[in-house]
Amino acid sequence: MISAVSRTSLPSVRVLVMLSVFIASVSGPASRAEVALYEAEVRWSDQDAADRADAFRQALRQVLVKVTGLRRFADTARIETLVENAQGLVQQYQLRTVTVGHGETSVQEPRLWARFDEGAVDRLVREAGLPEWGRTRPSVLAWIAADNDGTLLMVGSEGTEGLAEILRRGAASRGVSLALPLLDLEDRALAGSPELWVEADERIRAASERYQPGSILIGRIDRGVLWEARWSLLLPGAAQRWKTEGDVFDLVLDDGVQEAIDALAAHYASDVPETEGAAIVVSVSGVHDFMGYARTMRYLESLDEVESVDVLAVVSGRLRLGLKLRTDVAGLRGLVALGATLIEDAGDVDGALALRLLP
Repeated sequence: MISAVSRTSLPSVRVLVMLSVFIASVSGPASRAEVALYEAEVRWSDQDAADRADAFRQALRQVLVKVTGLRRFADTARIETLVENAQGLVQQYQLRTVTVGHGETSVQEPRLWARFDEGAVDRLVREAGLPEWGRTRPSVLAWIAADNDGTLLMVGSEGTEGLAEILRRGAASRGVSLALPLLDLEDRALAGSPELWVEADERIRAASERYQPGSILIGRIDRGVLWEARWSLLLPGAAQRWKTEGDVFDLVLDDGVQEAIDALAAHYASDVPETEGAAIVVSVSGVHDFMGYARTMRYLESLDEVESVDVLAVVSGRLRLGLKLRTDVAGLRGLVALGATLIEDAGDVDGALALRLLP
């Protein structure tokens, strides 16, 4: 299905594809987007009750992959006991018909969409001792250039819809949103020649600053006996590198995105603690009116890793709050760094973790 889309977009056998997928933190302009963690859509062939129950189990498998960040967990026997009562966790479902593919390759497919109870799914994950990857997670800003016999193509330009859909679907299946760059003059000038991207980590970092990325994925796919890809995931102060290969271009492309999200999930997902999370005090400056107060409280209460928020004092534009966490202090610091609401200040205030409300 996807392979046909790819061949339409890249008809030549001798294709050099170079990909730069910038995985932007939720602090950037391309970043924070709501991710549908607790809903999924699966293929649907009949309205038989047994068929429907199986479709709900498939949908819950997808949800558990999103929530835990564990891609290969869906293929293990362990997941079968967790999805056994999937239908009992469904809050809402719909039967839909969707268009898959583009142009002459497009087909209509029946789908079942289901939304599951968030609290019930979270309890299922915790009781199974699985990691939790909260709603605050990086989105993906994807830069793709393809040299098709000397003709440079970039995803986002005309004729590249197939590649864009592969990336978006792959990221969405993991609960991560994906956006495309503007591809304006500034992007092209800062990023430089696409032929050099895979060899120029620092230039790509510099070109990425306008999007405020939390990490950067650079990939290059060449055609040999098989499609061969080299990937680099650049995190702050670190880098991960790996290779993939295959005889189907679409699958090599998708696998590069999936491996990158695996790495991000391993970096940001928190293991279930053996003991209760930390109880800490934070001091938030820059809170000068009720709107600032409401925004601070709404943000902290939206974090899955924050169990409760108590107001201890309000003095001269500063909030002093008591937080009960499901993670540790380092985990909270990581979440704040991903967000666009608070930023950590240097030092502390009377023993409290110092934060500042951003404009």
